[in-house]
Amino acid sequence: MKILTLYYSKSGNTKKIAEAIHNIASINNEASLKSLKEINDTDLNNYDFIFLGAPCHHSTLAKVILSYIEKIPYKPSFKLAGFYTHSTVHADGTERNDYLFNKWAGRSKKAFDNLAKEKEIELLGQFHCQGSASFLIEKFIRSQIIKNKAEWVPYRKEMRLHPTNEDIENAKEFAKMIIIKADIS
Repeated sequence: MKILTLYYSKSGNTKKIAEAIHNIASINNEASLKSLKEINDTDLNNYDFIFLGAPCHHSTLAKVILSYIEKIPYKPSFKLAGFYTHSTVHADGTERNDYLFNKWAGRSKKAFDNLAKEKEIELLGQFHCQGSASFLIEKFIRSQIIKNKAEWVPYRKEMRLHPTNEDIENAKEFAKMIIIKADIS
């Protein structure tokens, strides 16, 4: 099975997750790891399965990935799984965290769901994790989202740790699960 892990990464967070997924995809498969700038539009046809990754910008996938998605052919022969990194907390059932995640990263999942529906691609799953924010994004979060200093200090400390080793291991487990689900091991 030919597998492509294709990603766009601005700060390096998404690249780390892509590398973890690729490490698993390359076990017993012919696998490639490419950044978006390394691929031609027609290259997608050479793969049976694609892991597609992006950072979350403005609560959805980065514009460059959204633009690239438009080039994906209708009813392609490959199957797909999506992954994205974001600077917000995970939705965990608590009112505050669910609100923050849905407001600042929630449209990323919908972007992958829409891609699958509009292009009739078999989407086998999605993975996301927190990533460390750039200085400007951190400044935006502080001024627009988490204004309370008591909430901001532990949030910033935690955010700067991501993606953690646990995030990397979770990405690998995601890749294993998807490969089994796709019956491409």
